[in-house]
Amino acid sequence: MTTSMTSDSQPCMNKNILVVEDDKLSANLIESYLTKFGYAVTCAADGESAWNILLQDTTRFKCILLDYMLPDIDGMEVLHRIKKAPGLSEIPVIFVTSLNDVETIQNAFAHGAFSYLTKPLDIKLMKSIVHAAIDRCKINFDIAKDRQESERSLELLNSGIFHCRTLDEAQLLAKTLAMACPDSGKVSSGLLELLINGIEHGMLDITYDDKTKLVLSESWKEEVNRRLKLKCYLDKKVTVLFERKFGEIVLTIRDDGPGFDCQCYLEFDPARAMHPHGRGIAMACMFNLDNVEFLGNGNTVRVTISTGHNSPTL
Repeated sequence: MTTSMTSDSQPCMNKNILVVEDDKLSANLIESYLTKFGYAVTCAADGESAWNILLQDTTRFKCILLDYMLPDIDGMEVLHRIKKAPGLSEIPVIFVTSLNDVETIQNAFAHGAFSYLTKPLDIKLMKSIVHAAIDRCKINFDIAKDRQESERSLELLNSGIFHCRTLDEAQLLAKTLAMACPDSGKVSSGLLELLINGIEHGMLDITYDDKTKLVLSESWKEEVNRRLKLKCYLDKKVTVLFERKFGEIVLTIRDDGPGFDCQCYLEFDPARAMHPHGRGIAMACMFNLDNVEFLGNGNTVRVTISTGHNSPTL
């Protein structure tokens, strides 16, 4: 095991990354680049060592780069353990492997992988995906921290209309509405993907190709914030209607955009596995939310979540 420091010999606070890689050359290469990018890196050469490191301090790491093929337990087993462990399940896991068959990629995402990189590594792509994973980790832990305090009060909410325009407002709204639902951690992630889609693609006309370039240049948030200030977008927003019904919660999300052809994004497409984005809606539909239905021209989506109760709260 090795630990690297940033260039000024101080640990990069809140940017600790665990790299699980049995090939020493590959591990050294990844470590070298991540350290150059300002991250503090810890390396483990096998799955059991990685697992023991994670258990020592469940709050230490903000991202995990995981090889699929390891000399003891494989990467999938490590991922299973992480996703089942309190305190670890919210950490984004990025597979880094030479395996590129469709079944393996689908299996990784189906079990909760954040992203999937194939060897030889595209360093620029790795940097952008790690950057996005660190951001997502912060969101995940913020949601988990506030969840218990607010869940009971949100059980009293029967109906309401909410609006958001910014990424921060989308995060707050997803977190708040999810606390009214069972399994709020999963629901919040799914709602956040749908709200962000409404803001960036619906409100602000950011296309798929636009976002690819912005994510790779790590300027996506800056461009979102820039467009929000433009006169042509000042009156646009995302609206959410919350309704508690018999045995279910229905959330209707509508943006002020022209809509889009959502069909190709509803299911996981292996062709987009190595893209720096483009899986959020599919992940939300397949793993985070009970039922997702896009309506009309695609600018309205209805989410139905089973509550297990026979009547709304009075």
